[in-house]
Amino acid sequence: MNRFITALGVSQICAWGTLYYSFPQIAEAMGAELGWTKAERYLAPTLTLLIAAVSAIPVGIAIDRGHGRAVMTFGAIAEALDMEPSSLTRSLSPLLRRGLVELASGPDRRERRARVTHEGKRVLEQAHERWQHIQARLAEDIGEEDFQKLLALLQQGRQRIANRSAAHQEESRP
Repeated sequence: MNRFITALGVSQICAWGTLYYSFPQIAEAMGAELGWTKAERYLAPTLTLLIAAVSAIPVGIAIDRGHGRAVMTFGAIAEALDMEPSSLTRSLSPLLRRGLVELASGPDRRERRARVTHEGKRVLEQAHERWQHIQARLAEDIGEEDFQKLLALLQQGRQRIANRSAAHQEESRP
């Protein structure tokens, strides 16, 4: 068991190291091409790391205290939303605190269901408007034709990943 834990630790260090050293290279090119400031380029990764750091211990404690099923439920929701499970866990807690989402019991008392509140719907509409503005700015910055190509490439990549994932799941079924 100790070798397994050690292997997991080493592989995680390698993965994080790769991420930390490669992102600045990509970020510089993004800044040059999109005209974003350094703060704009590093905001999302910084927030992600802060949220991961803050949520890692509570999630671990929840699992240790026997709430692994709830953590797995969040994982299932994340899969349905095509999100990283840890992203959903990190994202859901602040939404609950702000009253944008509420949890309700499901038919099985161990099951929890998330539902968007009225305030959550209002904030979602505002976020959608902002996202449309950002997309319009990007289309303006790189040109509409290149923007449409980018969207098509992203959709094509997403579809390929989904196809590989589905094929892998089919192969791994007994």
